[in-house]
Amino acid sequence: MKGSYAKDQGTGHWLLKDDMREKIGLMAAKKTAQVRRNTEKPRSILKDHPETASQIVDCLKGMRLAGQQIDNSIIRTTIQGVIVVGAPKLFDRVVGKDKDGQPVKFSVSKTFTKAFAQRHLGWTWQRMTKAARKLPEDWVVQGEEMAFRVAALCSMHLVPDCLVVNSDQTGVHLKPFLERTYEIKGAKQVLNLGKEDKRQFTVLGSTVADGVLLPLQVVFQGKTGQVLAKNAAAMITASEGWHLTHSANHWSTQETMRSFVQKVLHPYFEGKCFDLGLNLLT
Repeated sequence: MKGSYAKDQGTGHWLLKDDMREKIGLMAAKKTAQVRRNTEKPRSILKDHPETASQIVDCLKGMRLAGQQIDNSIIRTTIQGVIVVGAPKLFDRVVGKDKDGQPVKFSVSKTFTKAFAQRHLGWTWQRMTKAARKLPEDWVVQGEEMAFRVAALCSMHLVPDCLVVNSDQTGVHLKPFLERTYEIKGAKQVLNLGKEDKRQFTVLGSTVADGVLLPLQVVFQGKTGQVLAKNAAAMITASEGWHLTHSANHWSTQETMRSFVQKVLHPYFEGKCFDLGLNLLT
């Protein structure tokens, strides 16, 4: 601070030095110019494609309205996808030259993404303050319509109930806890050991339309198979067809889902198709 301020001999107040004031002014001017350049790019590149810009805005607004978390990667992917479908020739447009003088074609860069969100949507990066509503107002109607669609497809293609499987994941706490406990009447502090323990594993359950429950897939947290239990209970569950696996953060990933299809779903379908005299490939 002493290197940036000097004490005025007349008033005794600490004032910003002239050279520091000049540096701050140059930094502010540079930032203003950068913002101006960033906000001008989306307007210039999409001014001849208003429908494409409108589709991008509508898509992103719809996701936020539903409570979807939006970051730069989602905005960038959305912009790229809409442009590929609606205005693919934009990616052939030359927007400048690199340091070697070679032409540079338009791309959805990180800078372009931020500028688009700021200019066309008025968005800034903010901390989330509350959970989004998990269920839409018409969730009952949506569920009924989905059930009707499934029933219609099964009827049209003669799919038996034993080949209709519904799967879903849920997180399970390693140490379950209750919100209530016994304590002395009138106690102002009621402690709960483990209330802040967020450690979980993921269970993927699958039910068949005819009432059968398929073996569960359990995903533990860990980078190697050392995190998997090897006790008697684990051996029993494995013998019953349960699939014990792991991922870096215990969440279901593409790899664990592929493994689920190979270890649980495909063997079930294969056995049922054999019993029904059906070809699994058809």
